[in-house]
Amino acid sequence: MVASPAAPAARFDESAREGLRSAAQPAHARLAGRLSANVVWNLGSDLAARGASLWLAFFCARVLTVPGFGLFAFAQAAGQYAWLPGDAVLNSGYATREIARARHDPRRTAWDFYGARVSAAVALTAVYVAAVLALPLPPEQRGVLLAASLFFVSYALFPDWAARGLQDFRALAAGNLAVAAALVVSTSLVLRSHPSAPLATALWASSFAAGALVLAPLLARAFRLLPAHFAPRGWLRHTRGSAAFSIGAALAVAIGQAPTLLLGILCPAREVGLFAAGFRLVSTGLGLLAVLWWPVFTVLSTTVPSSPPFREVFRAFFTLMLGLSLPAALALAVFPGEILRALFGPAYGEGAGVLGLLAWALPLFAAVTVLEITLLATGGEVSRVRVHALALATLVGAMLAVGQRHGALGAAAALLAGLAVALAGFAVALRGTLKADWVAGPLTRILGANLAVGAFWLVARRAGMGPALVQAALGIIVYATCAVALGLGPAGLWRSLRADRPSPPPGSSSSLEGMDRC
Repeated sequence: MVASPAAPAARFDESAREGLRSAAQPAHARLAGRLSANVVWNLGSDLAARGASLWLAFFCARVLTVPGFGLFAFAQAAGQYAWLPGDAVLNSGYATREIARARHDPRRTAWDFYGARVSAAVALTAVYVAAVLALPLPPEQRGVLLAASLFFVSYALFPDWAARGLQDFRALAAGNLAVAAALVVSTSLVLRSHPSAPLATALWASSFAAGALVLAPLLARAFRLLPAHFAPRGWLRHTRGSAAFSIGAALAVAIGQAPTLLLGILCPAREVGLFAAGFRLVSTGLGLLAVLWWPVFTVLSTTVPSSPPFREVFRAFFTLMLGLSLPAALALAVFPGEILRALFGPAYGEGAGVLGLLAWALPLFAAVTVLEITLLATGGEVSRVRVHALALATLVGAMLAVGQRHGALGAAAALLAGLAVALAGFAVALRGTLKADWVAGPLTRILGANLAVGAFWLVARRAGMGPALVQAALGIIVYATCAVALGLGPAGLWRSLRADRPSPPPGSSSSLEGMDRC
């Protein structure tokens, strides 16, 4: 029997697909290994930075007088807020993405960024110092504000954005450890014998220079930077792109801070305290999840959208963020009074209803973050500004409508409304990039595991199964068991990234390009 003409073609297509599948497996494995290593090193880096900052606050509060500590905190806030114009010239998030994309020839891009940031810092320092000297300020305030001016150049010299863009999170961890060590050692040795708010401010502001010294070899090795490259070419183009990053970041911060600020204007301080206690728990939980942001951002920025690697990283990111935040929110909603009284004191138990509602801001924040990072990685910083502006307007409108009448409870509801609008806006902005099945599968499994632990806690509370702490611990075990059984644990996510997934037929350039760029 003569073989049909289609048979050789079919065998060829099958062999081509097999070759693509075999090529995909190492690409997925490399992607998973790179992402895992980046997360681990970023975790160490983040813990070092946050730990040193927390230690500094505790140490200065004890060494300085109460007014002195107030001056120090005021100078820190003034320096960080005054840096926003400098960050608008070249935002670190924008720089990270562009360095990651320019990995084949990043030298010109790196010098454009470094030159723009340092030049902006020098100009900002001159304007800032002139303003502080010209304003009619008390001598103690003028002293700490002048000391804070060291922050601009010190921070601009610290190229953490370069380490992130190169995905060298080990170098980033070394830089942050150097900053933390310089901060802890200098303040411990100097402030104990010379307690002074301006001196404490100067030590904090200049500590970033230590990180710059540690990361300087990274810049020299990776970019082969020469002083002759220091020229303002391309600054305007990058500044325009960076400005959208900075405005979006400012609006995102405003969404988190607006409920507390408006509540302080509209309601008595007691309502602010009840809201702030619950919101501190939510923001702390979100801060713990922040360790995933930068590693995922750099990987998505260098991966072709809609390609298999992009899809798998997005699904893993979405699964981790929702898989961790949703059970945390459920625990806060089930045990709000017990948690508040244990952490803040008996008087805060009155805010149980507020925390029970506010808890759901945690998974909303997490979902918004996943879509926001994905949008930024694909060049959607302008859309991010529009979405956050609409969300902030919704939040402010809701606060003005219900905040004064319902106090802290109204502020919690307004925050949820703003986040819901942000989530919907980002989903619309990404409608051409994301596919429904990327979210549907993980979300179904996450909801199943949470329904199981929710049912357990409901039964445990009604049956009086020991103290609330015991019930919460048992629920965590139930959730972890269900998560692993449903493939939501680290091992399941690792297998999903490493999986040998079927590739599209030959001729689909996006898939091949995505694997090559990973």
